Amino acid sequence: MAIEHYCQKALAFFLKPKTILFILSLSLLYFFFYTFNLNSLPVFADEAIYIRWAQLIKNVPTLRFVPLQDGKQPLFMWILAGLLKFKLDPLFTGRALSVIFGFGLVVGLSFLITQLLTTGKLKSRLSFNIFSLSALILTFLPFTFFFARLSLVDMMLAFFYTAAIYLFLIWWRYPRLDTAIITGFVIGLAWLTKSPGLILLSLTSAWMLIKIVQTKKIKLAGHLIAAALTANLVYGILRLSANYHMIASRNKDYLFPLSKFLSTPLDPLIPHLKDVFHFYWFYFTPIGLILILLGLIWFFKNKEFKNLPNLIFISFIIAPFFFTLIFAQVFTARYLLYFSLPLVYFIVYPIHKLNYSKLSLIPILALIIWGGFYNLTLATNPAKAPLPYQEYKGYLTDWTAGWGIKESANFFKQQAQKQPVVIGTEGYFGTMPDGLWIYLDQTSNINILGGPVPVSQTPQSLIDSAKAGNLTYLVAHKSRFLIPEDKVQNQLKLIKTYTKPADPATNKADSLLIWQVKPIN
Repeated sequence: MAIEHYCQKALAFFLKPKTILFILSLSLLYFFFYTFNLNSLPVFADEAIYIRWAQLIKNVPTLRFVPLQDGKQPLFMWILAGLLKFKLDPLFTGRALSVIFGFGLVVGLSFLITQLLTTGKLKSRLSFNIFSLSALILTFLPFTFFFARLSLVDMMLAFFYTAAIYLFLIWWRYPRLDTAIITGFVIGLAWLTKSPGLILLSLTSAWMLIKIVQTKKIKLAGHLIAAALTANLVYGILRLSANYHMIASRNKDYLFPLSKFLSTPLDPLIPHLKDVFHFYWFYFTPIGLILILLGLIWFFKNKEFKNLPNLIFISFIIAPFFFTLIFAQVFTARYLLYFSLPLVYFIVYPIHKLNYSKLSLIPILALIIWGGFYNLTLATNPAKAPLPYQEYKGYLTDWTAGWGIKESANFFKQQAQKQPVVIGTEGYFGTMPDGLWIYLDQTSNINILGGPVPVSQTPQSLIDSAKAGNLTYLVAHKSRFLIPEDKVQNQLKLIKTYTKPADPATNKADSLLIWQVKPIN
């Protein structure tokens, strides 16, 4: 009866008039704010890849496992493929999917924080103040705002990660087989989204073993087996693909081996810690980061970790945090998202302990205003946003930032109304040609051919295409265009230039160039 009583109380909380009114108001604020000028950032390389995969899945259902060719789990692309049938702007559609999961994360994580801070034991007496404060902080945090507006799998992973923690904590207090199975199912969805789902499965399995030892109830071993089996059954659907092995193969490209840590334990740990500070300084804002540190100090000073649900909760933050710092070869802020957003707990913790005094709410108000200003800049003029350099470069100035992609696609559509168009691009995968394909999907009279990077000569296939009477173009970034000037004059004509924001380190701006290939006799 305990879990039924708990669920009834939780439902009663959400059905209270003030909770309903708050969630309705929050949803209006959230969806207006998060969808406003949603395409302010140019398409990012990975966004182009994921949206293109989703289009292929939509167009040819037998290609449902195409993401596995690059070792990526496909759940995000499967859902996006269904949304693309509405035939809206593909980039907007992909980003809108992340916005939806972002809202689920805001509500779900706020509810989890409410439960933990109200009693620390996941009882059903809930605090509206904690819930509303957590939700507002999460909504205005640049960490949530930035990544909920990108068509990437990371916000979806963060949602399932939070949901699985919540369900597992329910199981911890009320061990039941059905709860274990549901928890395993959500873990499977997280794993089907991205490989860190395996970390989630490992942590829950370890805590289940501790519960078995602690209670000496052997029957709980059945719960562990059921949860792990369910997660593996959900994830096991990928075994239907011949490219299933590519996941493990590609994971090696992102992780250092254990031998690296054993030989040099502080490298890359120390450099990554410095990166984390820079990421958190922006995405949590300086005020938020200071509040998190103060909350952590107060939390450990009060020995709140002695309460097992609290200890379990922070283990789901600490374990992946240090795993990522020690083993990650590729290190960007979005890889920290799923275990970093729960740190909002430590922002709210001291406010709750101070009983929401007016003085304690001043830094929260400052955090919301600061975050709102950052977010408005990101939505209206991202080139002015004070992003960490690595992030600024990747999303705004480097080849991974698709400035001019949509405009180029519109130009090619117009040309294709006259005669067949053939487009050669730098690269076979990523910003190009995928960035062009997402806007030219199923557009008749157009063919896109990928090419090597850097572009050191005009591909023979494009020269032959121009000879055959097709309108033929070469698209490449200025920084990757190395064709000698004499050959450029003989073979190419510059048609359009799309300039990117300047790199803050060099003050130099790259450009996307469209060259028309001249027919050479």
